[in-house]
Amino acid sequence: MNKYGSIIIKDLFYSYPDGTQALQGINLIIHPQESVALIGANGAGKSTLLMNLNGTLLPHSGTVQIDNHVVTKKELTEIRKKVGMVFQNTDDQLFMPSVFDDITFGPLNLGYSPEKTKQIAFDIMTELEILELQKRPPYKLSGGEKRKVAIATILAMSPDILVFDEPTSNLDIKNRRNVINIMQNINQTLLVSSHDLEFLLEVCQRCVIIDQGKVVADGEIRKILGDEELLQAYHQEKPHSLIPHHHD
Repeated sequence: MNKYGSIIIKDLFYSYPDGTQALQGINLIIHPQESVALIGANGAGKSTLLMNLNGTLLPHSGTVQIDNHVVTKKELTEIRKKVGMVFQNTDDQLFMPSVFDDITFGPLNLGYSPEKTKQIAFDIMTELEILELQKRPPYKLSGGEKRKVAIATILAMSPDILVFDEPTSNLDIKNRRNVINIMQNINQTLLVSSHDLEFLLEVCQRCVIIDQGKVVADGEIRKILGDEELLQAYHQEKPHSLIPHHHD
């Protein structure tokens, strides 16, 4: 059992330069290997929270602790080894001349040998069924292919925590199913922000609702997503699969 991959967030506040209070006292504990869905209306603070986990943004007050490391400027190298983030816009993530270069970039930076790196890349490309893309430049890939490559670049570094921001946005049904399969097989701690509640039901065990920068609900996912009143209060719709169907 992997004991790594815990997230402890205490009284986390964050405001943007224009004065927008994005996070207002978030408290949250996520245990190693838990899979947690993060939902809330646009502007609720979900992406801001995710970016505070890997040091893209740094807390204004309060703390984010990843295992025994507190997220600060000084700890960024360690934090980024532990927390892998797949951004909503894959173009923010893919910048090398070829898919192979993008996937090997992380492990080489972590000091892995070229041989080991090549093996890691090969294994992941095989697993994600993107081996035939390895020589292609990322800008020539479809949205679904880019998403899989972005996931591969993070998996290649085998972080203890994987963070996904809207992983199914703009994907067709086949690619969405691919992403679900990949995520169901992840053994690390998983934190996923998405508006696609059916997708979250398939990949997460726990669900946290954020509203105006605060945690307003936290519990077992089927219980939270089955609570119509609660969802309506925070501008969410009950997933179709949880609505009882009456047969004549």
